[in-house]
Amino acid sequence: ITEENKEKLKSSNINSNLDTDYEIGRRYFLGDKENVQKLESILSPIFKNSHKFYQDYHHTGRNESLYLRIAQLYEHLENNEQAKENYLKAVKVAPYDENILTNFAKFLLRKLKSPQEALEYAIKAHNIQKNHSDINLLVAEICISLNDYEKARIHLKNIDTSAPGYFEVSTLLKAEIALEENKLVEADEYLKSLSGQIQNYSNIIKNLQLRLNQSTQSSVKSQD
Repeated sequence: ITEENKEKLKSSNINSNLDTDYEIGRRYFLGDKENVQKLESILSPIFKNSHKFYQDYHHTGRNESLYLRIAQLYEHLENNEQAKENYLKAVKVAPYDENILTNFAKFLLRKLKSPQEALEYAIKAHNIQKNHSDINLLVAEICISLNDYEKARIHLKNIDTSAPGYFEVSTLLKAEIALEENKLVEADEYLKSLSGQIQNYSNIIKNLQLRLNQSTQSSVKSQD
């Protein structure tokens, strides 16, 4: 990346030097996976600041973990080994930060396909924020992947379904549980309650509906 481009980035709606360094790394390396090793050398000066945290004025206004940001960059670049290493560093620096814990749990569940390990960190986040709907959704999702449907139901009950989007997502998970338990009528009722409501999840609904149809056909054949 040229010095000229660095200056352009520094003048483009980024309110802190730390955010600028991050954006330089992000914008440069999203298009250049071969040079991922240079990422940390670009970001290394920010490690001298504020106990590995910085004030994220541009996005949320809260203190954010530098290790978390680097982990997410490596995750985007599909370098899971380096991503996990930096997630672990983030947890070590801030073991009670639910944002770090939930992001790490999602990474372990969805990228590394390690639900048991993901549950460990998701439960830690839940112990900090027991009524947080996103965390309860995550724990429920992990429990479903571990076939612990009863525990998943408990966490789904703790979700505020009046908030936008939460009714739909929690209903999808309830439909998933019903299908896994072969409660076909119940699964059908959940899916019907979502009919025409959420375009963003149309593919998931189609997949669940297909599974329901296949299970129903199998059930009818077994009765003949």
